[in-house]
Amino acid sequence: MAGCIASSDPALVIPYGCARVPARLADVPCVSLARTPRRMLRLSDGPYPLAEPPTAAQLADGAAQRALLAAHLVGLSDPWAALPRRLIARWLDFAAWRVAAQADALGARLARFGGLYRVEDFAFAAPRPLPRAHVARADGAGWVATDIAFWTGETVLALDIADGRRTARRRAADHAALRAAGAVVLELAPETVDAAFAVWCARLPAALTDFCAGVRRPASPFTTAALGDIVEGGLGG
Repeated sequence: MAGCIASSDPALVIPYGCARVPARLADVPCVSLARTPRRMLRLSDGPYPLAEPPTAAQLADGAAQRALLAAHLVGLSDPWAALPRRLIARWLDFAAWRVAAQADALGARLARFGGLYRVEDFAFAAPRPLPRAHVARADGAGWVATDIAFWTGETVLALDIADGRRTARRRAADHAALRAAGAVVLELAPETVDAAFAVWCARLPAALTDFCAGVRRPASPFTTAALGDIVEGGLGG
């Protein structure tokens, strides 16, 4: 298994970017999360399983890096599910919008660093979405899928869009299985995906929208960092 920091709690493994979880977890992207210490999985937490190394142009600034991440995450989404793909793409724009609304306060946090950090890079403190994520069922008998999963540091937040891909009965059964596995389920109406970001702030939990709280300085996912309790990659099996 890919490593994570020592913890009295077993690591939480979330496969993602796939329609079904294969017998060999090494065949799909996974994150392995130590449950303690409690840390949100953020956009700044990599590495990302990119198909090719980023170019200099893709890393030129925060906007270019967000575009790179958006394309990567959308590429891991269900190719036939337009709304989850659009929500993932808009999530990176939402993160930038949320930071811009707090630019003065965030800039004050960075003043003592003498220009070393850019306010816009606080966008990478936003929760990292895991498209087509899978949560282990409570009885250990397989996995249950959700459109997008977030790890808040406290729980898995399973975000599902109530479009026509599943019947209401099937969606309710999936949600019950997610809750039994310890996830918090958030069902969004289809029109929410394209709503104004102010509507997102009203409808999404603070764990997703107030992501700058307590973050002293921004970090990019494209710089070397000791993640400790967050490890990306396949798991042996």
